[in-house]
Amino acid sequence: MSQSISGREVIKAAGGLLWRESAHGTQLAVIHRGRYGDWTLPKGKLGDGETWEVAALREVREETGCEASLSTFAGTISYLAKGTPKIVLFWNMGVTREGNFEPSEEVAEIEWLSVAEALQRLDHEDERNLLQAVSHLRLRSKPESAPVRQTWRKWLGRVATGVRSVFGPHDRNRLVSAIQIYRVEFGQLRAVCANAGVKNFTWAGSVEALIKAAEQALRDGDDQRSWECLHAAERMELFGLAALSQAGDPLPLRIRAQVLWQEASKLTSWRRAVVEKLLATDGILRPQLEVHEIIAAANILQEHFSNVYRRLRELIRQFAIQAAAGLLALVALLLTFLWSSSLPAAQAATEGPLFISRVLLLGVLGATLSVLLSLRSDWSGTQIPTLLGSRWVNLTRLLVGALSALTAYLFLNSGLLRQGELTPALIMAAALASGF
Repeated sequence: MSQSISGREVIKAAGGLLWRESAHGTQLAVIHRGRYGDWTLPKGKLGDGETWEVAALREVREETGCEASLSTFAGTISYLAKGTPKIVLFWNMGVTREGNFEPSEEVAEIEWLSVAEALQRLDHEDERNLLQAVSHLRLRSKPESAPVRQTWRKWLGRVATGVRSVFGPHDRNRLVSAIQIYRVEFGQLRAVCANAGVKNFTWAGSVEALIKAAEQALRDGDDQRSWECLHAAERMELFGLAALSQAGDPLPLRIRAQVLWQEASKLTSWRRAVVEKLLATDGILRPQLEVHEIIAAANILQEHFSNVYRRLRELIRQFAIQAAAGLLALVALLLTFLWSSSLPAAQAATEGPLFISRVLLLGVLGATLSVLLSLRSDWSGTQIPTLLGSRWVNLTRLLVGALSALTAYLFLNSGLLRQGELTPALIMAAALASGF
């Protein structure tokens, strides 16, 4: 199913995380699509008139051959499918009857894997992230790492925490405050639900587990993971607002949907079309909304703002690395001048190793200036994977700058284009320009 919103189509799809218990423990169904050559979770488009839940059960039955029953809402992913925005809602499901799987043009193979195996097998990062979050709630903890790996993670986390406490206390204090404030708000919501006669508090256990996960990630020095857990807790809280709505107080859930819809006006990409599709009809917030649709909209907004923050943080990190490299090169360059001032004129000539090292340092300085200028235009439009990859490219540019400066030095000293006297100042200017 696809509909046009503001001139753009939005594809609605649903799927399932199908679980079974076996002699090998808890396993998840993962399918291989021959047409695309990938391993993925079972999912597909909504048919005309289908609800999300009905479509999810149908797609799982068609692609795995198993009859299933819905358990809990697992989460949502969104992405561009051949340029068209697509939103997929997933449910946790249990197998009620395991049928005989028959390969088809759509699905070539099915495998039942543990969570760790599935995380290795799945080809799409957004599905791996979804599975990690779901498995954390199901198992109340992440799979155990090897003792050595745990020790290194803990040590690196403490180092990162110490560095952030010196150079970036503001962001960390904001995270600590956000968790503390949310704990108070969550306690108030539980009290309100209890007073309203809400019977089902399953969602509260999930929220509590996510808050603890956020606090643990904070202690480990993984601020990004802590924010992700906190945002997931805020989305899970919407089930509590839905239970409160069913108990006769629909206003809190309605207000949350209204806020999300207004926040979507800040989005300029395809995500805005998806949020509008989920929450509104003809530019007006729909009077009846499913909690899963509100959660999906919240996930899209949080993903957008998280990406903006990650992009900015990565640019700050790259800027700091380049600035440090440039500063070191500048200090080393000044030392070469101090050293040469104490040498006889013959030893400070342009052909000596000291002068060549000065040429190399000027090449690094020129490359550093070039990288710092290029980072100015990268923060708004560059995608995060591209930005992360450019970190190593930018570091390589420092080496290329040094080699370029050395090449210019050798060329000038060859005498091929010599016009007049070749002064040290001219060579150094050429080295800096070559590095740039």
